[in-house]
Amino acid sequence: MLLAHLSDPHLRADALSAAPAAGLHLALGRVLSLDPRPDCVVITGDLVEFGHRAAYDQLRELLERFPLPIHLVVGNHDDPDAVRRRIRACGQTPG
Repeated sequence: MLLAHLSDPHLRADALSAAPAAGLHLALGRVLSLDPRPDCVVITGDLVEFGHRAAYDQLRELLERFPLPIHLVVGNHDDPDAVRRRIRACGQTPG
């Protein structure tokens, strides 16, 4: 099994939210260009910076159309319950 590992996107829900979201979007795009293409992606925490619901919603929006399985591992900035509630809806696997 071939996997891609991305780490610490630190998504935010404030005035500084654009750069981390753009960085994760770019990284996911680069994963799709790999040859051979990975079987899945593992993103390890910190997924968001401050645990705000809006940041998890932003994460879900970035992940929900991604064509490969994604597995999430929360970090110390994350709220594990929020990850389970908000991300599971898009079919990804929170850890």
